[in-house]
Amino acid sequence: TSQSLFDIYSFTHISHGILLFYILYYIHGSKTYNSMIYIALCYEILWELIENTPLIINRYRRASNISRNYPGDSIINSIGDILSMSIGFYLCWYYPSYGYKLLIANELFLYYYIHDNLLTNIYQIFIKSM
Repeated sequence: TSQSLFDIYSFTHISHGILLFYILYYIHGSKTYNSMIYIALCYEILWELIENTPLIINRYRRASNISRNYPGDSIINSIGDILSMSIGFYLCWYYPSYGYKLLIANELFLYYYIHDNLLTNIYQIFIKSM
């Protein structure tokens, strides 16, 4: 995983886009799509840089049996993750009343399918490994 354009974890980045849409919409109100997507892209690119530092890679490895051999993302996979976030953001922009439902369905699907999702990643990185 994490070496091709898209992988199963691309779905967690769709969740990033959904959450970023709602957070930015709450903070900034009804700004234009372009201004909000640029802010979201900056946050996602920043996350991709942080996610691939030795500190975060080692936290993934320590906290999860699934990620014991996680080498970090390839550049092409980071691009796919950014595109995935954009998809989640775009879906929420045009269908804001479905975003929460998509987020919940996405998280449940990932947890059922691979026993990992955005919520478990947050727990592993920021709580369990500290």
